[in-house]
Amino acid sequence: ARSPSGLRARARAPRPPSAGRDLAWAPPTHAVEVITGLGVRGEVELGGLLPGRAGGARVSAAVGSARLMAEDGVPIPPSIADWAAASARRARTVVFVSIDGALAGALAIADPPRPEAAGVVAALRAAGVAVCMVTGDSYAAAHAVAATLGIDPGNVAAECLPAGKVAALTALRAARPATALAVVGDGVNDAPALAAADVGIALACGTDVAVEAADFVLVRPDLEGVLLALALARATLARVRLNYVWALSYNLFMLPAAAGALYPALRIAVPPWAAGVRVGAPRVLAA
Repeated sequence: ARSPSGLRARARAPRPPSAGRDLAWAPPTHAVEVITGLGVRGEVELGGLLPGRAGGARVSAAVGSARLMAEDGVPIPPSIADWAAASARRARTVVFVSIDGALAGALAIADPPRPEAAGVVAALRAAGVAVCMVTGDSYAAAHAVAATLGIDPGNVAAECLPAGKVAALTALRAARPATALAVVGDGVNDAPALAAADVGIALACGTDVAVEAADFVLVRPDLEGVLLALALARATLARVRLNYVWALSYNLFMLPAAAGALYPALRIAVPPWAAGVRVGAPRVLAA
């Protein structure tokens, strides 16, 4: 992460010695509010760390996206906005920090895709699966990541809150009503979409709420399990269809033949034991 130069001067406030070496120290917080998909705000006892503030004095702080800053009325200088836009084009998520209604910092956080993600996307597309990306990241960051993974820019929905992800799924269903919809996710914000999909797939290493909302959980912490799940599902469906063919052929042909329907015209009699073998054959083949 790298802070824009316009904010460096404000980051030189004194701090406890331990804070420079580890994350064990943290100031007390109060009235913390989590805004789903946007960030967090609350009161922090930073008085002793800020010039002109007594120890124990509380300040209002917020950490989150540009949308959160806009909701709180925190202005973002043009130079910082330009830096944030450039960071987003490099597939970085920008997080802003405000103190008492003024911008105090900004971080560009890189969250690279999993190493196997591009290969899994290519394999899914080769198998005839349309791959879409629905994310809460900015448009620029989302499209930058999609380009590295080989996802069509038209299949990218960005800056989606949890309810917005469900709305994106509804739009996909309307555009492709005859296809099944699967969602792969591991975060808290993915849980509503996992529950709304035809098949929700979560990673076991993800959040508990995502695992609970999913229909299918990948035990291994990699996306290649999606390919295995798809192959297993298609093989199972092929077996089911084969059994339907066997059962239909039995009902249409073997039952009348065993009852003697062929004998008057063709002088062919099918013994009952042959019909019985025909009933058991699908079970043996499916095993």
